[in-house]
Amino acid sequence: MDEAASGRTRDSVLQRNRLAQRKFRVRQKERMKSTKEQLEAMTAEMNQLRMEKSQLETRTRILEQVVKLNTVHEARLHATSEIMSREQELLLEELATFVDLVDGKPAGTHRTADAKQWTMHEVMESIFPRYIDKLKALLSQSGEQESSPAYGELNHLVNTRREHEKRRALFSCFYWAVYSWNLHEMRAAQSPPTTAAWSIILNQLQLTEAQELGLLRAQQHLITRLQAVGMERSHILSAVGLELLQTSQGAWHLCSSVQQLQRNFGQEREAVFQFLFTFCDEMLTAQQEARLEAASFPWCPDFWEMTNLLAAKHKQAPPPLLLGLEVTGPALLPLLPLNTAFQFLVKPLMTRGLGMRLKRGIAIDPFETVVPASAFPIASIEQLRPMSLHDVHCGGYREQMFWTWAKTNLPNYIQIPC
Repeated sequence: MDEAASGRTRDSVLQRNRLAQRKFRVRQKERMKSTKEQLEAMTAEMNQLRMEKSQLETRTRILEQVVKLNTVHEARLHATSEIMSREQELLLEELATFVDLVDGKPAGTHRTADAKQWTMHEVMESIFPRYIDKLKALLSQSGEQESSPAYGELNHLVNTRREHEKRRALFSCFYWAVYSWNLHEMRAAQSPPTTAAWSIILNQLQLTEAQELGLLRAQQHLITRLQAVGMERSHILSAVGLELLQTSQGAWHLCSSVQQLQRNFGQEREAVFQFLFTFCDEMLTAQQEARLEAASFPWCPDFWEMTNLLAAKHKQAPPPLLLGLEVTGPALLPLLPLNTAFQFLVKPLMTRGLGMRLKRGIAIDPFETVVPASAFPIASIEQLRPMSLHDVHCGGYREQMFWTWAKTNLPNYIQIPC
């Protein structure tokens, strides 16, 4: 009897132990699952923070350039002729050296005095086409052999040009002049390359997987920012009409909704420039830039279309329809730029005279994508053709300079560049 009771007690204890162990294992599994989920969430958050840190660092570099090019530098240059002259001398000296490299001549063959007299016609019709021909020749000679002299010469040529372009951007009037010239030439040009053509060119670049994923992240970041810009713009446009009706056109720039609209244009421009900056300055090697430039000429690479092709390759969804970015209506016409930044990004553009960096150069400057088109009309080829580079860089074809106009018409934009 006692033994039977003792057996039942042992069984009961064992049962409780088994039950306790089972509960412990369940709790342990739940804790492990919870810990794993927390680890995954923290890893995702860390990766997101790393991405945001990288984007902020890129944005800081871009904003430094924007502030320098669009405000401080232009104001300083046009306020002090001595500084302007010295900057011009250095710029033209670099250009003369670059042309020596293109022509394969000893340094010093072309001098600053020669460059000062070069006209826009010579740059568009002779100098830049020679650069493209040089790229094609070096690409055919070097192949993929890093030990080849042509390979090293090509890298040196492209990197020299990259550095020169960064400094030439200080004279943003040049970009606008080249853009104006190309707009006129596009009217008589053949159709731009098709999607199939861009696919072939993209394959020629031989991008690494890391480069492709980096470009796709840049595009996704651009889309996210443009969606926010579009939502904000829709709210602004719903208020701007009534405010304009109550204000004389001469005082429109003082309206809060107009100032918000200009800042909104600036935010769109900044997002597009960041995408172009990532594509042109951070992702492509010198060799890849040379291939892209040579294969695309005389058209600017369609960066948006090529990134869409990469998305399809990686089986990602096509970019969504970006709503709210279109601004239409005759009443708003005096406020509108020639193109908004995203329109400028996706539109075909010929780039004789500057190549693949024309869109990047224009995007950093607010003329094209922020300032109303009526404020700075497009210069004609006949007007630009005989002008010296010195006069073009100094904005000799303009009735007024951006800084002078913006102090009156875009005061908030000047104080806080977008």
